[in-house]
Amino acid sequence: MPTDVQAVLFNKRYYTTEKSLAWIHKKGYKPLKKIHTTDQYHRVRLKQPKKDAKYRTKEITKSIKFIIEVKPRKKKEDKVYAS
Repeated sequence: MPTDVQAVLFNKRYYTTEKSLAWIHKKGYKPLKKIHTTDQYHRVRLKQPKKDAKYRTKEITKSIKFIIEVKPRKKKEDKVYAS
């Protein structure tokens, strides 16, 4: 199932905003906006969320999580066999 990383969450206990951005740049990601900070996480958006998309959270380490857009599978065409 194809996926895209929409955002990265950094646990505030382990990452400052500066360390979060350094990690993002080191891995070759390009953030869209400044970091959004909540009570527990620093969120770095890599893509705008889509209205009808489905998202899942994947824990990468105890301090980093990816928000992943899950794209629907493409239907395989029925195979036609020549006789």
